[in-house]
Amino acid sequence: MNRAERPPATLTELLSRHDCDQALLAALRERRLPELHFYQSGPSVRAWTELCSSSAYRGYARSFALVDAHAQTIASALPDRPIEVVSLGAGDGAKDLRLLRALASTGRRPRYTAIDASYPLLAGACAAAIESGYPARGIRADLLRDAHCREAGRMLDRQRARLCLLLGGNIGAWDPGDTLRLLRRLTEDQDYLLIDAHQFSERDTLPQYDNPTNRRFALAPLRALGLDDSAGDVHFRLGTSATVPGLALVEKCFEFVETSTVSVGGARFAFRRGDSIRMSSSGKFQGHAFALFLESAGFRIRHQFGGQAGGQVLLLAQRRGAGG
Repeated sequence: MNRAERPPATLTELLSRHDCDQALLAALRERRLPELHFYQSGPSVRAWTELCSSSAYRGYARSFALVDAHAQTIASALPDRPIEVVSLGAGDGAKDLRLLRALASTGRRPRYTAIDASYPLLAGACAAAIESGYPARGIRADLLRDAHCREAGRMLDRQRARLCLLLGGNIGAWDPGDTLRLLRRLTEDQDYLLIDAHQFSERDTLPQYDNPTNRRFALAPLRALGLDDSAGDVHFRLGTSATVPGLALVEKCFEFVETSTVSVGGARFAFRRGDSIRMSSSGKFQGHAFALFLESAGFRIRHQFGGQAGGQVLLLAQRRGAGG
């Protein structure tokens, strides 16, 4: 397909650079570094790409493999009419593209809407869809903000059937309660949801995170703030969710070993030896807890793929109506 034949794309920015800076300032005052800030700079995006291809961290590869293996089954389970594929936290869009191809092969004429807080990843995901011949648009948004979530919802196409994607194990990085709320806001009765999660393993879970490649990824946004490797290091530990039964958390924080200063937007933050910055967690479900979690949000499980301990589980679900 030559450039003139490619379908158009638009990119709407609900999240500005100023918004990101203000959110970072507020988080640093609380000694936090939220998930949003791991994908904003070029070095952080490159560190994420390196992590996804690492043999030490297998989450991305397992997620992609499940989607790739079952894309045709998923496509055939959806209504036989044009589909809008809405990717929540789209990342690089590689898994989304596999589903777009499967839907197109069954005649469902997909349209792609990618939503992410990272401009570099969002632009790449939309470009890949366009190169493959699919109408695409991007919405740069922080879905954990109510206003962004509402505005993104208004932009979606109600003339098509809808498949929402939440792939990559975002539960845990996003508070589980926030995840349920955004799923309810961005789906309507009978909409479909494809969502995955990591399954907890006593033996395998922590080593996938406590390794040099993942440590480089965790350190990348801190380096963008001017901290070098001598300032401290990232530490990982296992915890549990206080609100979701069966959800284990891989918690991480940066601990300072020397006095350091971080400057953001004219504000200076001083850290002493022993201080720490808490980073976003990664959630891992045990047993059937993931399906129960999704059903509590008002979704009926239609298909389940994978699910062994230490691996990945992928669920195709449909939102129930008030009487369902």
